[in-house]
Amino acid sequence: MKTMKAVLISMILASLLSLMGCTDRDKKAIEKIEQYLHEKYGEEFVVHAIGGGYGTLTNNTLKARVYPKSDPDEIFEVEITKDRKTVWDEYMNVIMRDKVEEVAYETIRSVFQEEVYLKSEVVQSGLSYPEINMNDRHISLEEYVKVNPSSVILTDNFINAGAEINIDSREEAIKIDRLADAYMARGVRNLTTSVYFINSTDFAEVMNDYAIGEHPKDYLIRKNMNYKVGHIYVTDSVKEQSIDKITTTLSTLRPGGQKE
Repeated sequence: MKTMKAVLISMILASLLSLMGCTDRDKKAIEKIEQYLHEKYGEEFVVHAIGGGYGTLTNNTLKARVYPKSDPDEIFEVEITKDRKTVWDEYMNVIMRDKVEEVAYETIRSVFQEEVYLKSEVVQSGLSYPEINMNDRHISLEEYVKVNPSSVILTDNFINAGAEINIDSREEAIKIDRLADAYMARGVRNLTTSVYFINSTDFAEVMNDYAIGEHPKDYLIRKNMNYKVGHIYVTDSVKEQSIDKITTTLSTLRPGGQKE
């Protein structure tokens, strides 16, 4: 609890420091962003920070980091033209996260029979944003990726491999390949998914302790947990890994504390 309070205090201080040096132009942009998002989504938002045009769609825009007032942890990016006439935002990806996680559980359980725990995210590829007029909280994943083809589904999956991590690497690689097929059947064009096989003791700890924000490999190394891992990436509906390549990756037991 003390740690959470410290993090929250740090966020508030960082936010104050980020906004202290705001120019009049920035202040007007902040007002526009908060008003625009409120009208679009029907809830209140807070601009956490606003900066220059680095990494923006054009050099005529400003980038901001924003969160819904109801949940300061859900920080997302917003971009606004300097004349304040056009605003792009990633909040739909935040809205879609829980929906994607539900689909992700359904999808991986259709392929793997073992106990599974996962975390998922929705991001954009490159310098892109969801369709500017999208604000439907009830949209399905299939419809979302159809109207927002630059979205990328990210899933990190932990499989309970039993007392020992004795798996058939080829068999599990085929399953990971099928997992990508299952997402593509839903219309997903861009996917990054990793499957981590860990023992049952570590799996129980992961379920209680792992949170999104820390890379799974960093977490497993920090916790000194042994694991085997297979990855598959899909870009524009094309798989980047073959079953043979996934098999090779899965064949190595990675001791806790050892990076790939």
